Amino acid sequence: MTDQQRTYRVRLRVGDQELEVEGDDTFVEEQFRDLAAEYLDESPSNRTDSDEEQTQLPATTDTKHPSLAEIYQEASIKYKRHAALLVGWYIELVEGKENFTRSEIQDAAIDAKIELGKNLSRDINRLVEDGLLFKLDERNNETAYYVTRTGESYVTDEFDIQLDETI
Repeated sequence: MTDQQRTYRVRLRVGDQELEVEGDDTFVEEQFRDLAAEYLDESPSNRTDSDEEQTQLPATTDTKHPSLAEIYQEASIKYKRHAALLVGWYIELVEGKENFTRSEIQDAAIDAKIELGKNLSRDINRLVEDGLLFKLDERNNETAYYVTRTGESYVTDEFDIQLDETI
């Protein structure tokens, strides 16, 4: 597959707003630069004194994110493969990563003491087949994935996780 035939996608999430750009590499790069300049520009000339004061304030319980273990304990998960979906969702939403690999799911689950299915690769493939995860190209010799919109809805609806309350 040549670069001209490839479709690229970039998602930008700022607070509760999310933008997605999809197209060829030139279009996506151009749009991403424009969006990043508008929404992510943190240069000193664009910051006000009140912005600097806010970034120096200590975190309160209102601004702290719940841990993966806390979210898992509150979630209504019936199947272990869905635990992998929840971990991927957490990696994207709370940790702010664009995508994740199998080993990143496994490491995060171990850190949070979450038991995954015995065959994580099979479970991830099943989540891809169900349209809850999307399979990307390799990153660091591993296949990368991201949670689809359907997957995000599944997490909030089926696992009974309310975004406004948890994040």
